[in-house]
Amino acid sequence: MVGKREHSGNPAAEAADLNSAIARSMAELRMQIAELAEDGNDKIGFQIALLEDASLVAPCWHLISNHASADGAWTATLDQQIEIFKSSGDEHVRARTCDLEEIRDRVLHQLVKM
Repeated sequence: MVGKREHSGNPAAEAADLNSAIARSMAELRMQIAELAEDGNDKIGFQIALLEDASLVAPCWHLISNHASADGAWTATLDQQIEIFKSSGDEHVRARTCDLEEIRDRVLHQLVKM
């Protein structure tokens, strides 16, 4: 489990913190691609693609604009998406659930470090 962070109460600050945490997470993942063998690149590439997908992150902005914390919005959004992946009839999609869990936790870790 990831630690806690203080909610600023300012939606603009929370959005900026989430943007920064996502950017830092993508930078970490890109560094890992350079260090891993090719078979690990697919997994990391998929995680980067998820973080770059505006439709995945969009619900966060709505929650934050309604005064949710960045970590609360991120967790709620990713947990909902994880449940969708888990309940998919497609085995490949269900197998990617762990990627969503990893990026959820990676971004949360970045938020706590701020």
